[in-house]
Amino acid sequence: MARRIADAMAGDFPAWFIQAQAQTALDDLPIPLLREKLQQAAAANAREKGVFCLAETINNVLMWSHYAANHYGIALQFDFQRGNAEQLLPIWKVDYQPVRPVIADMHTTIQERPLADALATKADFWHYEQEWRVMKADKAGTIIPFDRSIITGIALGAKCTAENEKLIRKMIGDSVVTLHRMRVSDRTFNLTMAAL
Repeated sequence: MARRIADAMAGDFPAWFIQAQAQTALDDLPIPLLREKLQQAAAANAREKGVFCLAETINNVLMWSHYAANHYGIALQFDFQRGNAEQLLPIWKVDYQPVRPVIADMHTTIQERPLADALATKADFWHYEQEWRVMKADKAGTIIPFDRSIITGIALGAKCTAENEKLIRKMIGDSVVTLHRMRVSDRTFNLTMAAL
């Protein structure tokens, strides 16, 4: 609702006036309806955000199970110090907490710390993911081009098919990208990475 008011009055009225009008409109709503409207607005806002998630480790069995098609997929290795990673910056380390974050100022943007910190917070039971996030406003469902030289390696899942391996080898060609395959240990529940 605030966005609609801001769009309708953009350039014609000072921000303090627009904010006051939005506040007045919200003040008149019954609490259950206000909560519903805020939840709808928050969901709509989240759908507009593009989020690219990365992990610090490549040998976590749960990560391969959850995010790589039960070990049939691949994982990309990145070096953000190499090449031009500008399109994938800024990047936030996910903070794992037992309670949900609260954003006191609803007028913050994704580039401001309170909102970014809130969007980079997950429940503490996900801590094994060791996640980092790239978050871009208004980029949901889009592909953001970036310098491919920051990709340093590709790890094939333990169950990645020979057909997919052949396709990936063709895609990387003579590049300096290293190729590995994850292997399930015969004696433990660990994954190891073997060069191909």
